[in-house]
Amino acid sequence: MKVTVIIKEVNARFRQDIADKYNDGKESADNMRYNWEDEYAVKTDVTSFKVRNNVPYQLRGWKGDEEFSIEIPGMMIVDCQHEDNSITQFAFSRKYVKDTKKADRPNGDIRFFVFVSDNKTAVSPQPGIYILQNEWPSELPVPEAVEPDDDEDFDPEDDTDDSEE
Repeated sequence: MKVTVIIKEVNARFRQDIADKYNDGKESADNMRYNWEDEYAVKTDVTSFKVRNNVPYQLRGWKGDEEFSIEIPGMMIVDCQHEDNSITQFAFSRKYVKDTKKADRPNGDIRFFVFVSDNKTAVSPQPGIYILQNEWPSELPVPEAVEPDDDEDFDPEDDTDDSEE
């Protein structure tokens, strides 16, 4: 099956009553339902899809010449297991997530929506990982803020960063 994970930042200032009164219930340029949306299509077929709530996430990387692994508690992790038993993960600070919605498609594919809060600041050290800034490990430099790219393909085999600085 194909899996697409869609992250939407909920605009706390969106007013449904205004949308109903002036725009047939729909959002408008002055009354947007979401501030931004980020979409990741997992390129490799997924054999198992699982969401784990309030579990630790292992943040791994390099700090200079030293490899590190730091446990971040209280995360929501989305596991997409592939036929070769490799796993593509998406991770979110649990306090950042307002809601989720899983949409099973008739062809067996999955669209998983994660709605996040706009009154909290999160950092994204790599595509598909969202950690609240106040939960970021103090021993690591905070990554620069990255604006999400719409319709970004996510390939678990590709660890290159194609974003422009």
